[in-house]
Amino acid sequence: LTQEMVFMRTKCNRMDLIKNLNLWGNDLQDISVIQSMPNLEVLSLSVNHVSTLVDLQHCQKLSELYLRKNEIIDLSEILYLRHLRRMKVLWLADNPCADLPYYRSYILHHLPGLTKIDAEDVTEEERKEAQLLDFGGVDTLAGADLFADRADLPGEGENALRDEDAQAGQVQIAQGYMQELGQGGPLRQDRMLERPRGPGPGGPGG
Repeated sequence: LTQEMVFMRTKCNRMDLIKNLNLWGNDLQDISVIQSMPNLEVLSLSVNHVSTLVDLQHCQKLSELYLRKNEIIDLSEILYLRHLRRMKVLWLADNPCADLPYYRSYILHHLPGLTKIDAEDVTEEERKEAQLLDFGGVDTLAGADLFADRADLPGEGENALRDEDAQAGQVQIAQGYMQELGQGGPLRQDRMLERPRGPGPGGPGG
């Protein structure tokens, strides 16, 4: 991802003025340029190859983050978001880490201010329960091979974007983005593919 690409997408020539950025389906891996967007509020990076969230930790105004269908293996990557006090919506479905059995409670334990995780709203009851859990020493790594077949996962809902059409025109890209914003069908809850492998390192930030 480059500044030139960002400017072309946003029609803005100043990184510090960008508030909404849609980079859905661009085969992105390196998103370090996002560090230069302190006023970013809504970011869509779904259907890319992002594997770390380290470059988002300084986006203090970020409130909505869409990361469906990327390559985030380590659930502890969400610890980079702990100091983003305005974060309300986080989508990580269809990443390898989303198949961990404690996926949702782990996220909510570390990001208690969230109001929505993937397609489901956060309830006060599960928020309280997540705060009581102890995740010290838990293995946050999902199987590295899980994302190899992610392009074969079916879409969600009647109007969901199908993976075989992921390289089609801008109309389909817009449909995928609008789905994430709540105007499409809910995500299908795929069965858990692999259980954790035992205690391991805590990940970034401890």
